[in-house]
Amino acid sequence: MKLWEFSVRRPVTVTMLTGAMVLFGLMALSAMGLQLIPDIDLPVVTVSTSMTGASAKVMDNDVADVIEDKLSTLSGVESMSSSSYQGVSITVLEFQLGVDVDRAAADVRDKVNLAARSLPSEADTPVVQKFSIGDRAIITLALVGGSDPKGLATFADKVLKPRIQAIEGVGEVGTPGLRTREIRVWLDPVKLEARNLMVKDVIDAFKAKHVELPAGSVKNSRQEIQLRLIGEYQTVEDLSSMPIKVEGNAMVRLRDVARVEDGLEDKGSAALYNGSDTIFITVKKQRGANEVAVCRRVREAVQEMRRQAPAGVNIMVIGDQSDYIMRSIRGVFSNVFQAVLLCALVMFLFFKTLRSTFITVISIPVSLIGSFLVMRALGLSINNLTMMGISLAVGMVVDATTVVLENVHRQVEGGLKPLEASIKGTQEVAFSVVAGAATTMAVFAPIAFMGGIVGRFFYHFGITVVVTVGLSLLVSLTLTPFLCSLALKHEPEPGRLGRAFDRFFARLEAGYRRSLFWAVGHRKAVVLAAFGLFVLGLGLAANIGKGFFPTSDRGSFSVDVELPPGSSLERTQEFIAKLDHRIRRNQYVKYTYGDAGSGIGGEANKGSISVELVPIKERPPIDQVIDQVRKDLSSFREGKLTFSQEGRSGVTMMLVGATTERLYQIAEQMRRDLEATGKVSDFDTDVRLNIPQLEILINRPMADALDLSVKDLAQEIQAYFGGTKVGVFKEGGFRYDIRIMADQMARTSAEDVKDVAVRANGSSIRIPGVVDVRKVLAPNVINRYSRRNSVEISVNGRGISTGELMTMMEGSFRKFVRPGEGVQIMPSGRSKSQRDDFKRLFTALAIAIALVYVVMAIQFESFLHPLTVMFSLPLLTPGAFGLLFLMGNELDMMSFIGIILLVGIVVNNGIILVDFINQEREKGAPKTAAVLTAGPLRLRPILITAVSTMVGAIPTALKLSEGADFRQSMAVAVVGGLSTSTLLTLFVVPTVYLILDDMKDRARALLRYLRGAKAPRLREGS
Repeated sequence: MKLWEFSVRRPVTVTMLTGAMVLFGLMALSAMGLQLIPDIDLPVVTVSTSMTGASAKVMDNDVADVIEDKLSTLSGVESMSSSSYQGVSITVLEFQLGVDVDRAAADVRDKVNLAARSLPSEADTPVVQKFSIGDRAIITLALVGGSDPKGLATFADKVLKPRIQAIEGVGEVGTPGLRTREIRVWLDPVKLEARNLMVKDVIDAFKAKHVELPAGSVKNSRQEIQLRLIGEYQTVEDLSSMPIKVEGNAMVRLRDVARVEDGLEDKGSAALYNGSDTIFITVKKQRGANEVAVCRRVREAVQEMRRQAPAGVNIMVIGDQSDYIMRSIRGVFSNVFQAVLLCALVMFLFFKTLRSTFITVISIPVSLIGSFLVMRALGLSINNLTMMGISLAVGMVVDATTVVLENVHRQVEGGLKPLEASIKGTQEVAFSVVAGAATTMAVFAPIAFMGGIVGRFFYHFGITVVVTVGLSLLVSLTLTPFLCSLALKHEPEPGRLGRAFDRFFARLEAGYRRSLFWAVGHRKAVVLAAFGLFVLGLGLAANIGKGFFPTSDRGSFSVDVELPPGSSLERTQEFIAKLDHRIRRNQYVKYTYGDAGSGIGGEANKGSISVELVPIKERPPIDQVIDQVRKDLSSFREGKLTFSQEGRSGVTMMLVGATTERLYQIAEQMRRDLEATGKVSDFDTDVRLNIPQLEILINRPMADALDLSVKDLAQEIQAYFGGTKVGVFKEGGFRYDIRIMADQMARTSAEDVKDVAVRANGSSIRIPGVVDVRKVLAPNVINRYSRRNSVEISVNGRGISTGELMTMMEGSFRKFVRPGEGVQIMPSGRSKSQRDDFKRLFTALAIAIALVYVVMAIQFESFLHPLTVMFSLPLLTPGAFGLLFLMGNELDMMSFIGIILLVGIVVNNGIILVDFINQEREKGAPKTAAVLTAGPLRLRPILITAVSTMVGAIPTALKLSEGADFRQSMAVAVVGGLSTSTLLTLFVVPTVYLILDDMKDRARALLRYLRGAKAPRLREGS
């Protein structure tokens, strides 16, 4: 008993199994995690090392070079790069994709431990971390208001942060803008020198007199009592009385040479909300956690913590990623609902009955809901990629059901009883249905296992589509025949609308029959016309811009700010506040937040402003808002402003192979050349060579004559101008650093360096004769790529695609590089991925085409018939590329995925035609008559499946929901490609079928002739 016959004769079983699949699918859906993108472990490991006060050159030579030397012996490394800033060095290792990132991190940690022995003693212990694509803040809180900075900092650090960390699913919690409590000891250099004291004496006093060490215990036969020596000062006032030096009856206390303050750590950066100082609480999720659920729990905790906040302090929720996720997910479900309604309308127009429409439409939710059960079992989550697969599958899942229903409906109209018609009708088209679904699933296999970073993303998309289409095939061969046997019956004369549609379709069918008859008689003309349209499609493809991923309007953008080198943090913050005030005057701006002095290098002259906009329904597209803001800020010429949008595909290129100065020179020449074209904006490099720096040169002969310790000199200067931690102060169960540093008035100019005193030959002397202080310009960062100096360039295009922009940059580079100089330009970051992943997509397309042929060859048990069907593939090019061109879309990842998808869809119509032609020929019809019979007979199901797939993609193609702009180009490619391929397949496939079959007949005749001619010669020879 075949599957469809079993389903028709066992209705209770089918009903219960379908109900169970829907029930468990809904349960799986409710249990699946919600996130923007899937959790993906990239084989990237970073090593971060800090050394307070060290210049970029020192960090490069003494830290980065040492670490890279050890790491260079690791196997499986794709690339290694480093960036050395003042006080910080970061080394990034990208491993080959097949490498286990946990094992790679362990290997890196072992090598770093070896390198640590050769690092300067002043360097902190290197930190090894894995990089995760989802390692970003999913929600950010801002503490606004309050008049007590110290109380606000304590609440943020000791109350709010631990409460957020305790929430289920929360990973790392950051506190940008937080200045923790610190006991400040402000040294007076004049008073120290007057008492013949050095900073070293103060440090030694803290080590000897403010310390708490284990004291042992008192034991006897009955008890044991622990001893505790209270060696640390208990109050700040007591600490200020700590003796520094005792000579006879004279005692120098700490307060005699310094001012002790219960204050805050130095302000190295600032966090801003609507232009005012604030403290941010940034929350990252744990791997696999539900982003929306975590954000909801954080919001609930905020409601609770607002009651505990200090007077006048409010906790604002900003940057909530779950808002966009929910809007995007709701947009997908909206598209799905719209697509279902459109499919229902199509079914009603073709079948003219609510019964037939119900049977078709019910297969959509059953297939989609059932797919969640399998997705949950495979560990997938609800994210942009899986939901993109669901939205795209709406039109495809109905294809198989439509083919079965149409044939059963035709059998019922022919006079068979519904039960017999269901079995016979399904039997006739089962082969076509299985073949069509198999080719669609075969296309997505190479997408799901494409390799590369993009392959790891699209694995979720490909698996979703394969699972959904597979379930739709099962539904079409089980639930659909069962419902047909119950609901279908011979309908009486249709109504006025039905009769009008019947007349229209009858004329359409008659016109197609005449056109097909003409095409069969003019085969060469049809083939030449098809080839001409294919060439036209390729020509259109050449004129479409090339991109990576489409930009999605998320309602936010950022403005990066850079003031002249050497600008103070206060000056940067003041400038950002002015910009922020001007930005918030725009009617479409909801609020702003940002930072000053942040970033990897902690550069005081840099900052950024993040701008959140009102909902998309209340404003124009984000590009127009950015243009308005750019115009409003054009009068601010003191600093450089760079606008960026999350998801915007700019271009980043790397120059490698010369000194940093030479690479920077080439980059500046390229900037002037490219900006002159008017096609680029926001050109920037990551290197600046004009950072002001003071170099302290030691007079070696004099230092040697005085027996001066360079280490003591460096310690004195570091303590005065950088600060030195000398101990901890404990209170209320918490520990606070004690830091010594020169008072602010003693470190405001280069001349203050010369006022530092140092001990030589037992007495203190000032250092003007021992050292020489000079002003120089230094780089802000020293980059390396594969242990060679590098400079990275980033730029955005104006009205051109990223592919065109990359070509322009490479052409500009060649103008300014001398022959044989050895300098190279190469894509980096996302731009490198763009080229590599497009190569993988072309490979996936080739594999998809080959798999489709293999699947059809197996199903037809023929090498020739699959080749006939494959002639429908070139027919998608004029429609796909033409509509992409008209809609202004780029040929990016999403549109390319749509074209690969079309490979599996467009052959379905050819399969239906060839299968029925073969069935007619098996009944004894001549091949031409079989073609002329099968074409009109299969016109209706071909149009139904094609139109249902197209209307399923129309809501996304028209961007009828938020977040649809990310998926639009794929839907546009599907609609355009399917429209032309369906129209042309109806003529080209039958024509090619006859041409190839004629060729086969002639080949067989030739073989028979050769065999017949050979036989007489053999008899004569015998």
